[in-house]
Amino acid sequence: MPDIDDSTRPPMLIRLLDAAERFSVLTACIGGGILAVLAFFITFDALGRGYGGFYSGATDEISGYAMCLAVTWTLAYTLTIDKHVRVDLIFGMVSPRARRMLDRIALLLLTVFAFLLAANSLRMAMESFEFGILSTSVLQVPVGIPQSLMAVGFMILALQGAVTFLVGLIYPSALKRSAALERRSAPEQFEI
Repeated sequence: MPDIDDSTRPPMLIRLLDAAERFSVLTACIGGGILAVLAFFITFDALGRGYGGFYSGATDEISGYAMCLAVTWTLAYTLTIDKHVRVDLIFGMVSPRARRMLDRIALLLLTVFAFLLAANSLRMAMESFEFGILSTSVLQVPVGIPQSLMAVGFMILALQGAVTFLVGLIYPSALKRSAALERRSAPEQFEI
């Protein structure tokens, strides 16, 4: 087995960030796929209802679950491509150093908030499973299932936020390089 020169490999934390970003792309693709399937399902369900064909009777419920999963599972990707919404009211009035500090504070707050959402969503899902709570629709879905999947999406965001925060503190140039590469591959954002 050949010797591997560790000096040429990026630090473990940067490799972890790269893996988290690749995973966020995968979860975003899953979320996008769910939305595409949902669009077809709603179309066929509406046409079936209107013309006497197939009608599920649970379009609203299925749409809600699909939207919840698609949104929460794509949040980490929006962090990866630096497209989370932030209010830049004071950014133009402060120094670049203050901007970096505000960015770090915002990322830390986002990460803490995502961890809180994940923990509370998971607690809510566990209670739903414990009490056997089912949806009140035709499907009678155990509510803990979509709640658990929502918690997973928030946890993915929280973990990516934590890794991004640490890389930004320890290896800020690596984070800038990674963000620039991701922005180039991200969809065009238009100013309104």
